[in-house]
Amino acid sequence: MPGDRFANWLRKALRWPTARGRAARRAARHAPFHGSYAAWIDANDTLSDGTRQSIHALDAQPEACVVLRPGRGDAHRTIDSLTRQLRGEWRLHLTQDDGAFDHPVLSTLGARLTRGPAIQVEGAFVVVLESGQVLADHALYALGDALAREPSWVLAYSDEDVLDSRGNRTSPDFKPTWSPDAFLEYDYISRSCAYRVDAFLAAVGDDQPLPTSEEITTRILARHPDDSIGRVPSVLFHQPSKPLSIPATSDRRMWIRELVEQREGTTPSWIGTRIHFPLPEPAPMVSIIIPTRDRAHHLGPCLQSLRGTTYPAWEAVIVDNGSTDEETLQLLSEQERTDRTRVVQHSIPFNFSELNNYGARAATGDVLCFLNDDTTVTTDGWLDAMVEHALRPGVGAVGALLKYPRGDVQHAGIVIGMGGLGLAGHVHRFADEATITHNWRLSYLQEYSAVTAACVVMKRDRFEEVGGFDERFAVCFNDVDLCLRLRDAGYRNLWTPHAVLDHHEQVSRGARVGAADRAYTREVGLMVKRWGTLLESDPHYSPNLALSSETPQLASRLRR
Repeated sequence: MPGDRFANWLRKALRWPTARGRAARRAARHAPFHGSYAAWIDANDTLSDGTRQSIHALDAQPEACVVLRPGRGDAHRTIDSLTRQLRGEWRLHLTQDDGAFDHPVLSTLGARLTRGPAIQVEGAFVVVLESGQVLADHALYALGDALAREPSWVLAYSDEDVLDSRGNRTSPDFKPTWSPDAFLEYDYISRSCAYRVDAFLAAVGDDQPLPTSEEITTRILARHPDDSIGRVPSVLFHQPSKPLSIPATSDRRMWIRELVEQREGTTPSWIGTRIHFPLPEPAPMVSIIIPTRDRAHHLGPCLQSLRGTTYPAWEAVIVDNGSTDEETLQLLSEQERTDRTRVVQHSIPFNFSELNNYGARAATGDVLCFLNDDTTVTTDGWLDAMVEHALRPGVGAVGALLKYPRGDVQHAGIVIGMGGLGLAGHVHRFADEATITHNWRLSYLQEYSAVTAACVVMKRDRFEEVGGFDERFAVCFNDVDLCLRLRDAGYRNLWTPHAVLDHHEQVSRGARVGAADRAYTREVGLMVKRWGTLLESDPHYSPNLALSSETPQLASRLRR
């Protein structure tokens, strides 16, 4: 990393947390994506004449088979968008032969047009549309090009948006890279994807009528590994309407159940739209590790809130970092006499990583939960909701939804490269209750590069496999570094909105001055040295969104 850029990051370090916080809090109380989408389209998603001519001049591209079936919108708009494709290598299959798709262009297609419930597929890849869906002019070119460049992909999906009643593009859906866990609770890819033809035919078989796109996708996922699912981060599909809610049909539950049984060997159930993984019997012991020092007015409510926890097997391991306050000492003495709580002493200069590692060594559980003393649990099933995922194959850290006491979001996942320093930020910070309700990304399980250690759960053996917390990160970025090392070891880090806690963020730390500020500066440097190549390429955050703000904003310059 160039020295002047690193120096600029350091100069911003002291200004970022407070100077940007108030503005971000105000901005987060509005729409999920901020900035003019129309202006973004003009700047980033409008093909120039030169680009159009270049696409036209390319050699022949893989042929697409477009399958069109009835939907809620106008079939003419869909077929019109086909005629505007910059490459002409496509054929059309209409699932009905009753005049529902009457359009003048159909009479000109000849052998490129087939009809009826029996799907006739030729070409390299298949796109399934419902009437009313509109393709971007370069959609078939972009999808075919992606599949040609990535021969291991069997499915490629893209971003999408919604056409309003006047045909204006609205409500962009900028998607993360493929996340099998997010798909369990919300199908975010099937309305905007292309299937390689052999995978499509194997998934459809002899079924008549044609299965739904979601069922086709789920069948393909059951047959192919996750690295065969690819993302094209461009808006290639324009939808006639936005789904009213996250689908939770009985059919979807059946498909997902079969998918999970095949992949993970367990049978999930559902609570509303939330997928639920059964816990083993007996449930493994969870050690809740809570570092603290002289903060009885926070530690007391934190411990009290744990008493309603429905998870059957847990202990609290309080790591006392040299408390001298009489009220705190009395509280710790009382806690030592309870059946679920132990107090261990570790009087060192404050080092969050070392305190947590010490607590982990003293703990007895096969599952570890690291919890700040300035948190209070607000959902009794919080630990069940986190442990059920931490026990799944391939899962590293599991984070929770943390809110400020006033009700807005403090943590809903960490994006690498986000924020004033360009290191890491809490996406959706300061989003209010209305945004939480209407923004689906705050409503379903998903994968992030990192989650906060203010409340994080993971299996002990996975924590020890990567060496625990790096004690050189005494104050900051210790959780991000741990999560990135888990990711490097092949684990997925998940965030669930179904575990909710209040967090009085940083009340026990105070301002960074003197030695604390020097330590922070050292840790910024270590973070840049270790992870600098990853700081502009978080796969779980769309390159169409800016990294400069924790409130999702349209990017003025796309990251490709």
